[in-house]
Amino acid sequence: MEDVVRSMNEKSDNQLWILFVMILFVIGVWLGSYWYIENHYPIYDVKGQVGDMFGAINALFSGLAFAGLIYAIYLQNKELKLQKEELRKTQEIAEQQEKALRSQAESQNLAVFQASFTQMLEIHFRLMDSYSKNEINGSQHFNASLVNACELGLNEMESYVMEKWDARLLNHLHHIANIVGLVLIEFPNDIKRQDLYISRLVCSLSYYLCLFITKASGLEYYKGIQSELELLAVYIERHISI
Repeated sequence: MEDVVRSMNEKSDNQLWILFVMILFVIGVWLGSYWYIENHYPIYDVKGQVGDMFGAINALFSGLAFAGLIYAIYLQNKELKLQKEELRKTQEIAEQQEKALRSQAESQNLAVFQASFTQMLEIHFRLMDSYSKNEINGSQHFNASLVNACELGLNEMESYVMEKWDARLLNHLHHIANIVGLVLIEFPNDIKRQDLYISRLVCSLSYYLCLFITKASGLEYYKGIQSELELLAVYIERHISI
């Protein structure tokens, strides 16, 4: 943009010099004609006749001045078109840079999201491993608790999980719901990416955890994450035969 402005200023300076030279030329011709008549025609009648002849020069200069005005308008119009073209190119470059920056920011945001998504999945598996009891490993104990809960009716299931499960088991679904919430916050209007990552989440869950999720949305304890559990249930029915 600065180059465009500098070029415009240089052109303006050149035009001023041309105008100045033309003015000096006209004044020189006028003074020269006066000097010539005054020195070569001492008789006033003859001077008048010669002066009338030089009237043609005035007409010529008037015509040249008009032609110069038309040409100046043409040059100005051409220069305005060039300026518009330069401004258009500058705007296109700015738009391309903006698109590149926006694309780079989106890529960075996606990388951060994918790292967070993967980390939260890893936490899910680590939590399962931490549920060990006596000689039973964490995953086995968690799945056994899920099987026992899923064999009961809705009211009995609520009583069972509240009485038999500790706080860690009870809150495990909150962690799963947080993963769903992360996806929905990151892609509020992108249905394809929502489908991609929620499907990936569902495929990483065990069969009995998926079965429990389809029933747990009706439990009072999980009322705060009911919408996330219901959404998960839709994907579970789509990907897993329960």
